Formats: sequence, C-alpha cells, structure tokens
Amino acid sequence: MAGAAEMQLAMLPLIRALFSQTSPIPAKAALAEMGKIEDVLRLPLTPMEEPHRARLMAQLKALGIL
Repeated sequence: MAGAAEMQLAMLPLIRALFSQTSPIPAKAALAEMGKIEDVLRLPLTPMEEPHRARLMAQLKALGIL
C-alpha cells in the first residue's frame, strides 16, 4: 500500500497536467508528441492551449516518457 501511494504521489504532477484541460485533449497531445497518433482533432475538440501543453511536455520529459 505504501509503495502504491508513493508511486501515485510521484505521478501526481503528470496526472494534474493530463487533466488540465477537457479530456481527451491532453492525452491526445501526449500521444501525438510520443509519435503514437497523428496530431489531428475533430470538433468539438480543440488543440491544447500552450501553457498547459508546455507543462504536460515538461512532465513527460521529467518522467523519461519523452
């Protein structure tokens, strides 16, 4: 239990970044940056706003995902 709580706390900045805008916009932005999907959205989704995107990318890099 303690190990799981520790892992969750370590991932909390990424979790917050992934929910900084309406889902699934941040998840799609992360997957596109990782080269897993194309960075194409259909309405009503819009591109991720830059301050949120920069924070998300910083978290992905900090965790070694990017």
